[in-house]
Amino acid sequence: MVERATAVQAAQIGVETTAGTAVLASKRLLSVGFKQGIKVDTKAEMSQGFKLPTAVSIGKDWTEGTFDGYAGFNDLAYLLSSVLLDVTPSGAGVDKTWSFVPAVRSSDVPKTFTLELGDANTRFSRTTHNVITDLSLSWAKENIAVSGSYMGRSLTDNTGALSAATDVANVIMQPGDTDFYLDTTSAGLGTTRLTRVIKAKLDIKGRWSPSFFADSSEDSFTTVTEKALDVTLGMTLAADATGMGLLTPYKAGTILYPRWRTVGPTTGGASPHTFTFDMAGRITKAFEPLADVDGIYAYDLELKCVLDPGWSTGRGLVATLINTLAAL
Repeated sequence: MVERATAVQAAQIGVETTAGTAVLASKRLLSVGFKQGIKVDTKAEMSQGFKLPTAVSIGKDWTEGTFDGYAGFNDLAYLLSSVLLDVTPSGAGVDKTWSFVPAVRSSDVPKTFTLELGDANTRFSRTTHNVITDLSLSWAKENIAVSGSYMGRSLTDNTGALSAATDVANVIMQPGDTDFYLDTTSAGLGTTRLTRVIKAKLDIKGRWSPSFFADSSEDSFTTVTEKALDVTLGMTLAADATGMGLLTPYKAGTILYPRWRTVGPTTGGASPHTFTFDMAGRITKAFEPLADVDGIYAYDLELKCVLDPGWSTGRGLVATLINTLAAL
């Protein structure tokens, strides 16, 4: 018997046309790995006169999991399309622009995936209606790490091999190609570069929740429901003149406009591979404490995404990807 070796367990995804309807999981994202957990709510039921449970009620049945790895210009399109909203890229040339602008007063719709986890020898699991609920991008001089959480409908266990799949071209985002900016107006985004950023982390949290209803034809949740946007950008900054200068807007509650920009290799078109994250934010945490970071006197800063009614027609963030993907 061939053992189920951890080293050959792979993850494949397929983009669903109708949320929750299984499709062939024909794509492999090379920059991220997925871990899966089965969630079943059970309740032991007691009967009068007995000291031990005599029955069990089976409730909600779904899956939750995590993913981690490093950031890639192509794979990030899949993650952002699910955690923020489904978009269609633009561009007549080889370079395509993906612009993610969550609505502030109306509903967003996420891209959902069929996920298969397993190997080519023994068995694999399949779940549908998978959505990314949490996404983190962490910049350090060593690499740009990606991590997060997802959920899907109830799991089916299958014997045999995974579906045939192709690799999504792996174009890694390099830490040395990254700059951070902080400006005082949305029109000025990307003007004032921060030259003493030691670490940075972008967090998108709790984006979707499962909705369960009375329906005997469903073996799991029926749909997912959007939650309020919870987005923060944290940075570790040197406590120099620029860093300490943020004490004033912190105390005043002023809206500031950070930008994360990573520019990668050529796409073969007019624009190179690019990731840009723009946000309107207020400082919610800073100077707690001022301390040593690798020999630099520094502090942690946290900006929370807020609505700016004067930015375009009213927005809080814009995430933009340029890559060569015409579709997911």
